[in-house]
Amino acid sequence: MNREIDRFLESPALSDATRRAYRVDVREFAAWLDRRGTGLQDVDVRALADYAAELGRARPRKLAPATIARKLAAVRAFLRHALGKEHVPDASFAPRRPLRLPDAPRPQEVERELEAIEGEGPLAVRNRTLVELVYSAGLRSQEAVDLDLADVDFDQELVHVRGKGGKERVVPLGEEASHRLAVYLREARPELARGAENAAPPPPSPAACVRDAPPGGRRRPAHDPGAARPQLALDDADVQPRRFKAAEEGL
Repeated sequence: MNREIDRFLESPALSDATRRAYRVDVREFAAWLDRRGTGLQDVDVRALADYAAELGRARPRKLAPATIARKLAAVRAFLRHALGKEHVPDASFAPRRPLRLPDAPRPQEVERELEAIEGEGPLAVRNRTLVELVYSAGLRSQEAVDLDLADVDFDQELVHVRGKGGKERVVPLGEEASHRLAVYLREARPELARGAENAAPPPPSPAACVRDAPPGGRRRPAHDPGAARPQLALDDADVQPRRFKAAEEGL
């Protein structure tokens, strides 16, 4: 079964974070099958129901419903990959999760947080721009890291986002975030690019930079070994997509 698990985890449809979580979940399921003497080809509705019951039993620390649902989702994805979709029961064995309202911050709290990162200089402008972009477009940290300049459309105020599992979506970009981003590109980004040439890079940090790609060129890695981190800059600060220049000139 290890060979089937390895092939499943090598699927390009899985993000790195999903692959790490699924590796643990699927190997736990494989170990459970071994203990009860059930082969992979013999997994059926009863086996999945028994495994769901096993996950729900009291342990030194009882698993949360969301954790059980994730583990079962990993197992079902593995079975679909190894046996085919037609061999995976449609029945859901995940426990019902309680409905919870999101704990949304109040507008005053958001304003205080944004004011706390205000400052002077290009780094402060860059940091405020990243926060506005993530908050306005509802991005995950990794999604912000994976952005290219061409992913932002100033004219229509939209952001093209590449999310988990290779999924893509287009989300609106707020007016304030659009303004901050254009100001950053015009005023702070060229200065950061010039100052990054001889700086020693500190350890990488998630959501610390947004990767740029020159128009029609090869995508650059999220971190250039010769550049200061974090940064949102091309090696050549003058290389920018045309629509970004037009948006800046219109401000």
